[in-house]
Amino acid sequence: MQIVRQNFETSFVVKKDVSHALIHALRPTIPILIVFDGEIETHPGSGFSLSKLIDLLERPPSLLALRGRFGVVLAERGHGQPQTNPNPQRYEPKYSRFRFNMQGFDLTRFHEVWLFGWASEGDLDLAPEELSILASWMNAGGGVFATGDHDTHGASLSGSILRLRSMRRWRHDQNPPPGSGRQRRETTQPAIAGQGVTGEGGADPGSQRARCISQTYHSHFPQLDYWARQRGNSSRYGSSAALPYRRSNHCAAGPPS
Repeated sequence: MQIVRQNFETSFVVKKDVSHALIHALRPTIPILIVFDGEIETHPGSGFSLSKLIDLLERPPSLLALRGRFGVVLAERGHGQPQTNPNPQRYEPKYSRFRFNMQGFDLTRFHEVWLFGWASEGDLDLAPEELSILASWMNAGGGVFATGDHDTHGASLSGSILRLRSMRRWRHDQNPPPGSGRQRRETTQPAIAGQGVTGEGGADPGSQRARCISQTYHSHFPQLDYWARQRGNSSRYGSSAALPYRRSNHCAAGPPS
C-alpha cells in the first residue's frame, strides 16, 4: 500500500509539473521594451530604480491567471556609440546608449514600449528618424506607456513622440508643473502633523485618493460622441436620445477639483 501511494504521489507530481510546463508554454509572451535614461536605474537599491517593476513583470503567472507572460528587454539611453549586450544578466540592459535606429535593432519585435524618462529637453532628444520609426510602429498597433517627473524631466525621451507629446506638458514653453511650490503635483496626500511631509524625501505614507467621474457616451457611435463634445453640446445626445448609451467611471488620482 505504501509503495502504491508513493507511486501515485510521484505520478501526480510529474503530471502536475508537465501540466504547468504545458500551460506556460501555450501562453503567449508579450515582449516589452523598457527604455530609460538619466538617473533612472534598474538594479535594486538605487534611488529611482525599476527593479520592482521588472520583478513583477517577469514573475510567472499562476495557472489560473488569464494573462500571458511578459518578456522584458531593457534599453538604457545615453551619450556615445550604441552597443548591444547579447547575454544581459538580470537587471542589465541589452542595449546601452540606445537608439531606435541603431544597427541591428528591430522595433517590430515588441508589442509595447515603456518609456521612463529623466533627461530634460535638449539633452538626449530623439532624432527625427527615431520619431518616424516610433510613429510608424504606433500607427501599426504598437502600444506605448510614458512617464517623466516634475518640471521638464522626461521631455527628452517622450516630449516629441506622436500622441505622447500632447498627453502632458513636457517642455518649458508649455509651463510644466514645477518641482516645488504650491503647483507641484504630488502622488501623496498633504502631510498631517506628526506624520512627515510631502515633497522630496517626504515620509507621508498616504497615497492620493482615487476619484471617479461618471461620463455618458454612446457605445456604438463614438464618432458622434466626439463630434458632440467638440461642439460643446453633448447634452443634446444624452439618455433621452434614441441611441444606445452607457455610463462609465473614469478614475484618476488626486484631490477633487
